Amino acid sequence: MTQAPQKPTPASPVQAPARLRVVAIGLALASSLALGGYVYAQQQGGGSGDGAGPTHPTLPPGARNPGRAPTPVVPPRAAPAPQVPDSQTAPELDAAPEVDRSPRVVPDNRGNALAAGQARVDQLERLFRSVVGEVRRDGNVMTMQIEGIDVTVVTDPAAGRMRIVAPVAPQSALNAGLMTRILQANFESALDARYAIAQGALWATFIHPLLPLTDEQAVDGLGQTVTLVLTFGSSFSSGGLSFGGGDNSNALVEELRRRQRDFDESI
Repeated sequence: MTQAPQKPTPASPVQAPARLRVVAIGLALASSLALGGYVYAQQQGGGSGDGAGPTHPTLPPGARNPGRAPTPVVPPRAAPAPQVPDSQTAPELDAAPEVDRSPRVVPDNRGNALAAGQARVDQLERLFRSVVGEVRRDGNVMTMQIEGIDVTVVTDPAAGRMRIVAPVAPQSALNAGLMTRILQANFESALDARYAIAQGALWATFIHPLLPLTDEQAVDGLGQTVTLVLTFGSSFSSGGLSFGGGDNSNALVEELRRRQRDFDESI
């Protein structure tokens, strides 16, 4: 038996609002998904199709952009280390000269000089005895009298020096005029011998190196020293030649030279 078609049952007014809510929820989900896809596309650099450039959201300082890979930090390149040449590439240098580190030996000739000086003192003693007569010796010091004047000969073989001295006057007896005259005599009339002040006295003195001293110079030194004493207060001359203002008398020096020549002939 054929059944008659059934008519649809109209929805109840209670079921209609429920269906509307389901549709509204679906539309909301679709809109959310579409909006999220749009934002993601903008962050990835995609455009909206209207020719405008990509829109980059502004991030706070220090925030990490999840849409881009971080920029790698490249450290600065270090300076290359200096190349040290090895034995294969280093240039060949001349070898340093060897240094002689042995102790230096300095020849000591003081012993020979002392012996020569002592021998010269002995020769002077014999020479003075020949021209003066009596000579008293005490070590390296000899004393004698010439024309009543006490004469002392001081020798130093170690230093190679000798001097002849004779006292003239106490220093206290010299006034300003005499001091000026003495200085003038040392310049013009005293020759190899000179006036000098020492130990509170005025002296006549002859000074010379010991070894180069010849016999003639030694005899002249004796004569000039004594003559300076004898002419003090008058000509202030040592005898022999003078440069003016003095006595040219050379009697004592000539007499001593004659005696010295006689001594040489007797040897």
